[in-house]
Amino acid sequence: MDVTLGSALVDMYAKCGDINMAMEVFWGMKEKNVYTWSAAIGGLAMHGYGDKCVELYSRMRHEDVMPNEVTFTSVLKGCSVAGLVEEGCKLFESMINEFGMEPQLEHYGCLVEEGV
Repeated sequence: MDVTLGSALVDMYAKCGDINMAMEVFWGMKEKNVYTWSAAIGGLAMHGYGDKCVELYSRMRHEDVMPNEVTFTSVLKGCSVAGLVEEGCKLFESMINEFGMEPQLEHYGCLVEEGV
């Protein structure tokens, strides 16, 4: 399966409420890009699996995939739903200091939801 189709399927299944199928497609893909990882992380956050979002983000980084703004929105949302305030703050800081990204309204919104 091509990476674009796979990423779209992960996103679609997650948004349609079937996170198990989304993750099955994700893990079955031989090739993944930042969009694939972000779709999976976002799906986990959407379904309340914040701890798994952070784990998947760590794995993505271990595989040398560079996050983008959507990745950070998704993982910060995951931290928010799981009450992982300290982890969310660390990720927010790394977005700025390590990756040189300028936070957008969505990123700040996730921090507010976390109670920072």
